[in-house]
Amino acid sequence: MSTTLWRHDETDFNLSGLGDSVEGWGAPLEGGALLTAFLTAVGTRLAIDPWVYTREWLAESLVVKPVALIIDLGPNDYIPGEQESDDVPCAQLQVMKDDGLLVRRSRTELGHLLLADYFTAAVTLDKWYLQEHFDDCTDGYLFTKDRRLAAETCVTWFRDKQDPNEKIDIGCNYRFADQLVPEDQTLF
Repeated sequence: MSTTLWRHDETDFNLSGLGDSVEGWGAPLEGGALLTAFLTAVGTRLAIDPWVYTREWLAESLVVKPVALIIDLGPNDYIPGEQESDDVPCAQLQVMKDDGLLVRRSRTELGHLLLADYFTAAVTLDKWYLQEHFDDCTDGYLFTKDRRLAAETCVTWFRDKQDPNEKIDIGCNYRFADQLVPEDQTLF
């Protein structure tokens, strides 16, 4: 059905009310339902990639977030310290200043970086770095300002690392930066 969407640019649409409003097409669903395909008027079935839900959720989760936010992704049944950490697909997103994002992928549990600053002006955006700059990051990293590219990079990692007979259920953890002084207190 026709509905109102919002967009930041020609390709980046959202349902959050951010950006310019435009008319678009939406498919209303019951809570908890999954859309598996569209049927056209002539009966053609257009299948929906089952990973689209994860990708869209993650892209929407990155809209207007505070600097230093970390989103850790990994198998939801993985328990650090209790299970072997070799070959466990993990991904991490960290919000940078100037609308940048750092995406890291690894086959071991990722730690939390203590960065000197959060600016991306000195790095090349949208370039995949394979060198081992971070000792816990086994499969490279990327700086980008494209939240959909960041989400797709994480989703592709999990999709391609899963056993064909066993689906990975992704777990997620958010961590916000600590503040030195709470905003509601005044220093004397």
